[in-house]
Amino acid sequence: MTKKRTKNVARKAGVDGGNGETKMYFEGVEEGLAIPTAELIVINAKSKGNFLATEVVTPKNIHEHLDITFVSSKALSKTNERYLIGKRTLKSMGAKPKETPKHAQKHTSEIVARTVLAGLLVDAVRNNPESKTITAHYDLNLALPLNQIDEEAFQIHAERFIGTHAMKFHCPNGEEITVTIVIEFAMTLPEGAIGSYAVVYNLDGSLKPYEIVEENPDNESEPIKSVVTFEDRELLMGDIGAGSLDCAVMFGVDFDYENSEGFELGTKESVNKIRTEWNKQQKQDQINSLTQFTEIYSNTEIFNSTKLQNFSAMYLNDDAIVIADSLKSIYEKMPSRARIVLYGGGAILYKNALMPLLEEYSDKVIFAPDPKFTTAKGLLIFALTPAFEEIKSIYLEALSV
Repeated sequence: MTKKRTKNVARKAGVDGGNGETKMYFEGVEEGLAIPTAELIVINAKSKGNFLATEVVTPKNIHEHLDITFVSSKALSKTNERYLIGKRTLKSMGAKPKETPKHAQKHTSEIVARTVLAGLLVDAVRNNPESKTITAHYDLNLALPLNQIDEEAFQIHAERFIGTHAMKFHCPNGEEITVTIVIEFAMTLPEGAIGSYAVVYNLDGSLKPYEIVEENPDNESEPIKSVVTFEDRELLMGDIGAGSLDCAVMFGVDFDYENSEGFELGTKESVNKIRTEWNKQQKQDQINSLTQFTEIYSNTEIFNSTKLQNFSAMYLNDDAIVIADSLKSIYEKMPSRARIVLYGGGAILYKNALMPLLEEYSDKVIFAPDPKFTTAKGLLIFALTPAFEEIKSIYLEALSV
């Protein structure tokens, strides 16, 4: 890894398009962007807006007000359709948004594609806050789960985004911002593996230090505390997503594909069970979507957040047992100095249930900071390396032949 990098015209982005949320990390930005993978089509697309609208949309909060017409995009089978995206669907008077189905393939999902394009629109507007007509260039680093590792799927996922995508953002007062996104290059990497880049490296490419406890060969009763880096250490990356669990065996950032495994197990099915039971008991406080559940569960300022967390606990234990057993079955084949790194949105949801189940490895388990954005950060860090630029150059040279 190198700390100094060449500034390119195309802005680099790490894009973790998920079944629950699409998480994105952009070059030069200190915080990630998360947009729930949910949408509502706007039937009365000719509406001119509400001249009495009191909502003020700013570059900072635009991701909560996504009302977009997708004018043209090869990633979509239909264009010139208007959608409410992400958190904007929560303001639709109880309407249930469309979300990805249980066994959705991300590389063909148009909900995922629209959410990704919406995220690029957000970044473009934030970088051009005074403009009503914007053109922005990007290079994307994308990811798919380990259980979807397939050369054709990886290629399809990348190529559907390469090119030009035209959108219109509709402000509540009827004003519009026209945004054209030009994606010069995109590639796809395995989700579980690429997260290791965010664990081993900081965003600037420097090594990330960790304070760990290791066995003392001279005195077992006095373990050794030390500060280390993980570029040459065995890691078991546990990426718990909405639709998948990736257990990637790594040596630093080198991927051991043969000993890694991906499972069709994630938070989404558990959350839907919880919503069903919750809605039976809470007639006045119905939860209509994964997006709404996540908003309430993760925001303790919402009046029924603690109640929902307590209610959910009993339903999370069964899946937590399966997750813990899956991790243990792989970890037990690794050297004792290896570390288990847990991240993804599910690491937040299942943390309390997983900790007692992994107690025997408690000194080996690391819950990644900012776990929701670990994959997106890892994708961005790789996109900022000379290796990414070389792959892009080879792609562009092949096009010119």
